[in-house]
Amino acid sequence: MTSNQNKPENKPTLQTYYDVVRSEMRFEWDSGKEATNIKKHRVSFDDAKEALNCGIVVVLKETHQNGEARFVYIGLCKKLNVLVVVVAFPDENVTRIISARKANKRESKFYETQL
Repeated sequence: MTSNQNKPENKPTLQTYYDVVRSEMRFEWDSGKEATNIKKHRVSFDDAKEALNCGIVVVLKETHQNGEARFVYIGLCKKLNVLVVVVAFPDENVTRIISARKANKRESKFYETQL
């Protein structure tokens, strides 16, 4: 067993998205960033929003970049793609989508085992 496996922040947890954000949550994103994301990953931020609202998401980790907390989630969009979505919460009623991509095989399998 490696030392990373003993650290609680590295253990994914299962929780509903609404445990993290309220139903009145507003989503925002940079349209230029979304265009770049679509070109690079073929995933729109509307798809990412669906994955975050699918009912159950898996929280993979929390990171900090430039003093901002960022959260990595896995969820399912209506196109039946498992997506990895990075978000920040700049305000208590705002979710800012930073990036989104299709989950790899390992991430998809992990997500399916949590359901």
